[in-house]
Amino acid sequence: MLSRIYQIFLKSKNLKVKNLQSKKTMILDKKVMDQIRFKNSITICTRYTETYKIILLKTILKKYLYFLKEDILTIYLEELIKITNPKYIVSFNDYNLSFYRLKNKFKNIKFVFFACTFRSNGTLVDILSKIDEKLKIDYMCVWGKNTIKYYNKFLVSNFIVSGSYRNNLYKIKLKKDYFKDNNFVFISQFRLSKDWQKKNYYYYKKLLPIIHDYCKQKKHKLYIIGSKKDSVEKKSEINWYKYLLKGRNYYFLNKDNSKFFSYNASDKFTNFITFSSSLGFELASRNNKVVFFNKPKLTPKKFVYMESFFIKKTGPFWTNKYNKKEILRLMDYLVNTDYKKTINNRKKYIDPYLIYDYQNQNLRKKLKKENINIFN
Repeated sequence: MLSRIYQIFLKSKNLKVKNLQSKKTMILDKKVMDQIRFKNSITICTRYTETYKIILLKTILKKYLYFLKEDILTIYLEELIKITNPKYIVSFNDYNLSFYRLKNKFKNIKFVFFACTFRSNGTLVDILSKIDEKLKIDYMCVWGKNTIKYYNKFLVSNFIVSGSYRNNLYKIKLKKDYFKDNNFVFISQFRLSKDWQKKNYYYYKKLLPIIHDYCKQKKHKLYIIGSKKDSVEKKSEINWYKYLLKGRNYYFLNKDNSKFFSYNASDKFTNFITFSSSLGFELASRNNKVVFFNKPKLTPKKFVYMESFFIKKTGPFWTNKYNKKEILRLMDYLVNTDYKKTINNRKKYIDPYLIYDYQNQNLRKKLKKENINIFN
């Protein structure tokens, strides 16, 4: 622990306490949502890349002098909240339990959290193993009405169906040339972990060569949207796909540090392929054609919550079968499905799990009705 603390002090950027002024809104976790700004707000880095070192030192002394049970991050945030004295605390990190527990100490502050990705059964199992009773915050903004069931397993809150806040910032473009888009885009979910690579190799190796050969035969271009920004991770990701598709031509879109890279990159295309990425669901909610490949060997035998329509092994635009016939069926779906059919499938299968609310207009109205004024 002491070596970890030393590393934090050594490597983190020191912020000046005088800049920690009173603000109406405090946003927790800069890494998750640094690109989003609310008026009269301050965004707090909770991963120690930048810290108010004098307050962090006070936090550490307080913990060990008074033998406090809370972790250092929780005590540190408590100190920052006391100084800033916000009316609202907002977070787009919906899985950090320390953030939820702050409500117990600051009952007069309104806590408004947003779901930021499509959560899995595994994450829920992990959360439930760490709590003795349900957590409480004031408002939880979820992606779809069915996902209320997910958060209700560990949380007591006023639930607002809002969709994905980031995705809602992007306008639906009318796909006039729905059949003329000759590009197929695979959404990478690569992880650096050797365990992840071992478990997922079968599915990537089975799927990608068939997709590539289909594109080549149909004279389509295959793109891969990268998922890693860090140079070391990015290099490993690029090598992963080179190994899987050696000798085959494709275009790799390197993730950069620009705002909303994945959204900006994908906005140029119509046809997408994914295993189960949140971006895939977000694009489908904006009327893009997206096909999903579930991984049956990695699917848990028991569910606390079934997170999507994947409970059925196959459907119009998804499957958990990896034979060539089934893969080609979904490729043909991307080529042949018209706009009307895409809309109908979206309404039936996607909307219950993820709605689309352009510019978060309905969300703003709902929060305003609750006298939650975080947007102005």
